[in-house]
Amino acid sequence: MTSQPVLEPAEGSPVSAGKQLRSAREAAGLSIAQVSTALRIPELVIAALENEELGRLPEPIYITGLIRNYARHLKIAPEQILSTWPADASVPLQRDARPSAPRERSKDVGSAEGAWVGLRARSATSWSSLVQRVLQLGSIRIFAVGVGIFLALQFVRFITPPSVTVSVPVEDVVTLQEGVLVATLSGTSPAGARINVTASGGSDVAVVADEQGNWSLQLPLSYGRTEVEMQAEDAATGSLSGEIVRRVFIVPLPAEFGPMLTAALPLDGVKLDSLPLGYELATAPGQEVAFSASSDGIQSISLDLLAGADGHLSGEIFLPAGEWVVRFSAAAPSGQKTEVERSVSISYSGAVVAVVGTEGSTWVRAWSDGAVDSSIGPNGSTIHVGEEFRFAADRVVELRFGDPRAVTITLNGRILKPLGTPGVLGSWSFNADGTVNTSARK
Repeated sequence: MTSQPVLEPAEGSPVSAGKQLRSAREAAGLSIAQVSTALRIPELVIAALENEELGRLPEPIYITGLIRNYARHLKIAPEQILSTWPADASVPLQRDARPSAPRERSKDVGSAEGAWVGLRARSATSWSSLVQRVLQLGSIRIFAVGVGIFLALQFVRFITPPSVTVSVPVEDVVTLQEGVLVATLSGTSPAGARINVTASGGSDVAVVADEQGNWSLQLPLSYGRTEVEMQAEDAATGSLSGEIVRRVFIVPLPAEFGPMLTAALPLDGVKLDSLPLGYELATAPGQEVAFSASSDGIQSISLDLLAGADGHLSGEIFLPAGEWVVRFSAAAPSGQKTEVERSVSISYSGAVVAVVGTEGSTWVRAWSDGAVDSSIGPNGSTIHVGEEFRFAADRVVELRFGDPRAVTITLNGRILKPLGTPGVLGSWSFNADGTVNTSARK
């Protein structure tokens, strides 16, 4: 191919770079398709160079190389073409939605142009979409993980109840000096937990643990015995500590008063059918309490009871049928007394037999309304001193003893006279009407 002349612009009318390229190609007798095949440049790019359609060309950094290759192929000076290339070619123009048709296009230019532009658009869009999706998925996953951790922590917090410990006082039962009517309580719990304190005297208070989990309070007391219960509560979830911590405070009464004595049982006016009289008392530790029961104004039963180290007394007493007045009495060394009195009604609709071991040990077998009593089985059981067996039936309880004199027997609350001969086997039937007869049971 011979060197092609470069069009010289007329004065005042410079010839554009694109026109120079197209003129040189036509002068050489080449078509766009032939140049595309020789340079391996899409036809749409060659047409865009000749028409200076910057929006259809690749990034500016590649345009200079395309022009140089195209100019050398046409045997014209690349610098002449580059010097007349649009000055704003460094900034690609926005593609018009309705681009003007090129002055010369082959039949395949449109399809090649669509392929080139589509390739660039799809490539840019694909990478941009991929990056956006990755960022979105990453953000969603981070958010989901954060929410999951938060919910897990809240769930663990909800199912894990708060705890409460009491460091002062350490003892479960505390006896204060006479006249001291306030107690100091302190301990630990989770930070921000609410410690609910309930006192038997009605002094209910609450305190909140500080940031270190420490709490303390001053609790008003009254004379006598005050039982205190403490339970922690999570302010956010409302869950309560599974364990209730208890303390007992005892304030001695002044000398002019009798010992403290309260009775949770029996209830005044209670009616019992075929049941023992249960009692629950609270007094000073080691205090002696006298029990007495009278019916129709005649005292018939009396017992001495002794409070334990915590001041509690509890138990059961069988009383015969009737209307009873029972009294519990505690006396101070000075002679001052405190009494608790209750009225109770006792009745029996069957046979209730209580057997207490009093002299050594012996074996006993039992039948209730003719059937082997399930409480001790067909072979019976050995009863030792201080142990108690109870049997009940609608009509009759039958018992066989190895030594009938080794036990004390009560029928429907009435203590019976000793039965049989010491060390001699014997069987008896105890009837609902209160009668006792010998039995042929073996």
